[in-house]
Amino acid sequence: MKITKIEIQKLFLPPPMPHRRATEELLIKIHTDEGITGFSECSGGGLYSGETPNAQMAVIKDLFAPVLIGEDPFNVEKIMTTIGPMLGPRSFLMVKGAIEFALYDIMGKALKMPCYRLLGGAWSKEIPLTWVLAMPDPKEAAKFAVSALEAGYKSIKVKVGTAWGSKGPEQDLERCIAVRDAIGKSTPMGIDSNQSLGNVDGACKLISRINSKCDIEYAEQPLPSWDIAGLAALRKRLEVPIYADESAFTLQELLACIKAEAVDGILIKVERTGYYMGKRIVATADAAGLSVIVGGMSGLGLQLAQNAHFIASTRKLFEVPWAFGCGTICQHFFKFSTADIPKDSDIAVPTPEIAKGILKVPEGPGLGVELNEKVVKKYAKEPPEVITEENVKKLM
Repeated sequence: MKITKIEIQKLFLPPPMPHRRATEELLIKIHTDEGITGFSECSGGGLYSGETPNAQMAVIKDLFAPVLIGEDPFNVEKIMTTIGPMLGPRSFLMVKGAIEFALYDIMGKALKMPCYRLLGGAWSKEIPLTWVLAMPDPKEAAKFAVSALEAGYKSIKVKVGTAWGSKGPEQDLERCIAVRDAIGKSTPMGIDSNQSLGNVDGACKLISRINSKCDIEYAEQPLPSWDIAGLAALRKRLEVPIYADESAFTLQELLACIKAEAVDGILIKVERTGYYMGKRIVATADAAGLSVIVGGMSGLGLQLAQNAHFIASTRKLFEVPWAFGCGTICQHFFKFSTADIPKDSDIAVPTPEIAKGILKVPEGPGLGVELNEKVVKKYAKEPPEVITEENVKKLM
């Protein structure tokens, strides 16, 4: 089997609620000479990842396509270790991951088995999800938290800090207290600041105040990604476990965090680690005695399927009950179950099921979903770019 062409298409997703932004993503299709096509959904998230769809398209066309076209899609490790170092180990992780997901989709379809079986089999086919609260208003956050628990979610993550529109530490504290009072003492609750709590002293003060009132399980990425020494200093001063997200994008960064004794755990996003590197990162964290939880980019159903197969096949991720703060299609549309998502709003058929706070892993071949081309057409404002062997020859 050989890869014959690649299609890349920008999708423009409308904002699901008035205070949310519209988003852009890439839909990637990798075609083979045996008529099997692998799909993947690629997030941008420029502020988080430094990637935009236009830049991702250029990287695929100019750098990755010459590696992919003509290659056997089963040679995943060869492909990923070739494109992995391109542009540096931290660059374009989202699009590198998306390439890998499409390759696994091809392999699963060819072998007539779901991707989780290719990744080691299912530790669990049901994934309990955490609901993530990203609104600054305390009353609104508390209301959504209660609704999430009533819908079956078992844990809550609260966004704090200026990255999410907070007016400052007092509002952050008020929001966390409102949520804790609303959900009761027994529901696991964590906080995530996306690097926005400033310095060690300020972060220590706020996290200590929140913990004293709310009894939180962890504080995720309180300081800038580069400040590993600051995380280590903060960890020594706090009782709350410190988790790294942006400080541990790569295996090398994780090793630096481990060496500095900077964190108690890490959060990974499967979108940026992919499967091959994701397994290595989780294994390294496990060997160092760190906890591992999962986040996500709030994409559509194809992205949800990509994440589900990795999570289902990775035992380490089931050690704590608040591990799965996945960005999901439900988070995108602010609906608690996939049954409530508006009709013809997902590019995946069927949408992976989320009900009563549980994500069920798709069972079909590959990623277990196909494309709803009607919805793809609705979200695509321009035709796909098609890269063939002829295009690649012109680049050589």
